Amino acid sequence: MSDHSRRTFLRRTGLTITAGSALAAASGTTAVASTAADPGDWPSLGGRSGNNARVASGIDDPGSLEVAWSCDCGGHIAVVDETVYLRADDGSVHAYDAADGSQLWQTDDLGADRTPAVADETVYVGGEALTAVDAKNGDVRWRLDLEYSDGIRSPNVADGVVFVVGDGVLYALEASSGKEQWQFDPDDGELHESSVPIDDGAVFVADETRLYAREASDGSERWTFDLEANDDDGQFRAITPVVDYGTLAAGYRGESDAGLSYHDVESGGRVARVAGRAHNHPPVIGSELVYTVDGTNNDTATGHDLETGEKEWEPEPSGEGTSPLIIDEEHVYAGLKSDSESTDEDEESWMRFYAFDAWDGSVDWERDTRAVLSPLALVDETLYVGSVDGDALAALRPGGEGEDGDNDDEGSEIDDDTDDQENGSDGSDDTDDGGSGDESSDISEGNESDSTDNSSGADETNETNETIGSNDTENESETGDGGSSADETPGFTGIGALAGGGLALEWLRRRVDEDESEE
Repeated sequence: MSDHSRRTFLRRTGLTITAGSALAAASGTTAVASTAADPGDWPSLGGRSGNNARVASGIDDPGSLEVAWSCDCGGHIAVVDETVYLRADDGSVHAYDAADGSQLWQTDDLGADRTPAVADETVYVGGEALTAVDAKNGDVRWRLDLEYSDGIRSPNVADGVVFVVGDGVLYALEASSGKEQWQFDPDDGELHESSVPIDDGAVFVADETRLYAREASDGSERWTFDLEANDDDGQFRAITPVVDYGTLAAGYRGESDAGLSYHDVESGGRVARVAGRAHNHPPVIGSELVYTVDGTNNDTATGHDLETGEKEWEPEPSGEGTSPLIIDEEHVYAGLKSDSESTDEDEESWMRFYAFDAWDGSVDWERDTRAVLSPLALVDETLYVGSVDGDALAALRPGGEGEDGDNDDEGSEIDDDTDDQENGSDGSDDTDDGGSGDESSDISEGNESDSTDNSSGADETNETNETIGSNDTENESETGDGGSSADETPGFTGIGALAGGGLALEWLRRRVDEDESEE
């Protein structure tokens, strides 16, 4: 493996050889390009049809981020055509102007859940039913009840077809009407219910013992990888599968460990396996490394070699929980809950937000946040973050280039109650995955995480006691409903500021103060 300096040179000169091309050379197939999200949109879980929470270019200087706008709303989001579409934890769906945070519309009583997907001016949400909503005004276009009591996970859309898994069955539905095109129901197994990645005309799903690639056009078999046929006694897990750079990463559990199983997208053959850690959030695949959240309590972010699965780096900060991850070419973004001293005596300020160097795991930037934040989307140099308890959403931009929005009655001045040191951490901070404290929870899909509904950004997994409130891995931070009509923005708090060493957001400070006053 090349050293950090060589990686930097290759990356900056555009000469990096991806693992996809290396696999293609070995198998004789054509190299598969990255499916990283267009920097102008984040249309679904992970920002792209492959569920991979990665953008090709992001923020050059994360330390320059300021709060462009924020609101007392939250949930899992998609960002398309300069509009933020939010699925709130009360089941409603909201649309906000990405420039200033002003609310455009709100649709209630949908029973919506997980991360929305946006395509062809339509917002698709799971939950009690699969619902298609007009992206311009919030009107319901169609609604399909699959009679599945546990709720539909984050949908995915490609070429006019919506893909979801419900009650162990994969459905392909016409996006314009909801009419079923085909379904896949394994003879002797139930498919894991997570967001369905799409890549190169195929969709990928798993049950406990098999990994399937089906043709998106008609559901016919492309390949099947059977653990038993490969003398493997393990099981595939319900963590959201991720596809990029010709590699499919799926959750895996052996007799004595849990991790990820990497497969060639073209053939289904296993490339490598990362074992020994929990890996409760969806991974994020980069050009040379795969980034995961390791440990039974989501202790830390790590970087693994894409071809061998060997660990390349692990940052010093670790602890009780790490949020789902978003990466760009240079940085890995994550919210952490610290188990060490903070720059503030207040326990809430032990919650921190980090930008790690993507190539060696060093801390490029960190801030006290007074609440665990989870990255939700990265679009046009704007990083959207949400509090994992579902109380807030904020848009962070270099220099805070946003507008105040149309309601600043609650004030936007931010108190900087942290030290002035630029990197005020002792390096031993703990992390929280977007969940809360020591509570265990299901993984929602990830960046959903949709893995649990409290995280943002990562997908869904149904395994308990392994994550802290995450995703929909399905990387997705679930937050409050926003509670406002289309012509009002009651929860809007206006522009905050990142001053000195602290991301001391006003809406977080107020919430902490209110909690203390109630006690």
